[in-house]
Amino acid sequence: MSYISSVNPQSFDYEAERMVKVQIENSLELGWKKDEILIVTDFPYSYNGIEAIVMNHKELRVGRRSRGFNKVLTILHLYEQKLIKDGVFFHDLDAFQNIEFFDCPDKQYHKFKLSVAGYGDDIHYNAGCMFFGVSALEIWKKIYSGCIQFGTDEEKTLNRLYPSGKQSEVGMLDISYNVGKGETTKKFASGFQPSRIIHFHPAMRGNYSYYVQGNNDLKKPLVCERVGRLITKHFR
Repeated sequence: MSYISSVNPQSFDYEAERMVKVQIENSLELGWKKDEILIVTDFPYSYNGIEAIVMNHKELRVGRRSRGFNKVLTILHLYEQKLIKDGVFFHDLDAFQNIEFFDCPDKQYHKFKLSVAGYGDDIHYNAGCMFFGVSALEIWKKIYSGCIQFGTDEEKTLNRLYPSGKQSEVGMLDISYNVGKGETTKKFASGFQPSRIIHFHPAMRGNYSYYVQGNNDLKKPLVCERVGRLITKHFR
């Protein structure tokens, strides 16, 4: 996970400060080891024994154009520091791991150098959830160059450089890796239950009711008991 502050002095905003705590506690309860959890910020931060990797703010001055561009700079920084190993699960602060998925038989995330979530249309990538390893370094370098060339963020650049189904290095994960509001019925009806990643902003009006309390078209919570409990703990 990465978070680059847009305020001075650098710090988490109201929602991000709570989301990062949910993410850390959720990861630990899922069995992730503390040294497997990487959080990159541009200011010192620690919680539950997890210390953020702090990037020099000057390294991010070019990437201030968008959070997505800063995400690319963050990932390249992790490569430079030799912190990227095979099997990296990189996700946004608002993308919550709902269930254990590394033991899933399909192991979609191993099929490509870079495996990315989608929006449900099998065409457009959603860069809020990705899997990659050492072999994806050149892809990230191309995405960085593309962001500069096209003046776009990492997601638009990724879709432009590596169209889904038309090349072999970047592939799209099924919709269970990115369940969001508005497409819930379609996604759950497709047979991907329970969903692996639930992607939403807990502080946004109506989202707690929709995702955690089950006031939605399916009449049931979309997050598991663990994620719901942690979100309730930090947001209610």
